[in-house]
Amino acid sequence: MTNPHSMPTPIPMVILGAGYLGLRIAREAFLAGFSPVFAFKRSPWHLEPQGLTLGSLDIFKDEGLDQLTSILAPLGRAILVYALSPDGGGESAYQKTYLHGLCSVIDILKKQSDPGRFSMILTSSTSVYAEGHGSWVDETSQNLATTGGSQWIVAGEKALMDAGTKAHIPWTILRYGGLYGPGRRSLLDRVIQSVEPIYKGPPLYSNRIHVDDGARLAVFAASHGSCLNQILNGVDTAAADRNQVIQFLWETFGTPTLALGETDRIELIRHRGNKRVSSAKVSRLGFKFRYPSYREGYLTLASQGLGS
Repeated sequence: MTNPHSMPTPIPMVILGAGYLGLRIAREAFLAGFSPVFAFKRSPWHLEPQGLTLGSLDIFKDEGLDQLTSILAPLGRAILVYALSPDGGGESAYQKTYLHGLCSVIDILKKQSDPGRFSMILTSSTSVYAEGHGSWVDETSQNLATTGGSQWIVAGEKALMDAGTKAHIPWTILRYGGLYGPGRRSLLDRVIQSVEPIYKGPPLYSNRIHVDDGARLAVFAASHGSCLNQILNGVDTAAADRNQVIQFLWETFGTPTLALGETDRIELIRHRGNKRVSSAKVSRLGFKFRYPSYREGYLTLASQGLGS
């Protein structure tokens, strides 16, 4: 994968799962010079295309797979982004999305005359790291999830890597932390409403990335050959104690007439996992964060208006 601006002909990109992250990836790719950019989701669209080719496509149905085959057939070299998310929280939804659906798409690529002309980018999750005691993890960490929905994300990653080995399909896996930004500000809202208390127990670490940086990272990976056949953590540079994040949000956006609560009961707070995920690898590869920490990201939300 090289920068499309240096190519005689722009590289097409096909995005499956044009939701909160996927649609932003599509827009970033279009601005970066990828063309055409196809963005698909299961439900009909209700927005202007803005230079994108929008469509409805359901890979969990035979007609959707046939539709995808027809779209890919005339393309030369292309980037395929698999950004689907489960339609429910149960294990079966994760298995369907991250294993069965992904494998169906991989099978389509394998049937092409030259599977290697397609590069796949999988939007994965830092939930695959099984660490739960606050230690640092990076892309080399071997302690991966074997239970819950995350085990199926691990299985999907393995299926994609196997396709790279056996069918020579280039791949990149992006393990994203918690996405936030315009339209996703539930933590901020809970802090403002004083319903997200400080936890008086041991530190609980969390990892996140502003959705704009998440989209930019995907386009960066599609544009740089150094990201081929690599696992990359999509998190900002500030793995932080949950209390630090809440204290910052409270001091910056809190309601003066309300008090910031405290609790020693972990069941009363919203928190998943406890690990510090390193973003050092993407920085070494040359990616520059627009929002290197939650501070810059949430301040941007404020400048856009708290109603965003």
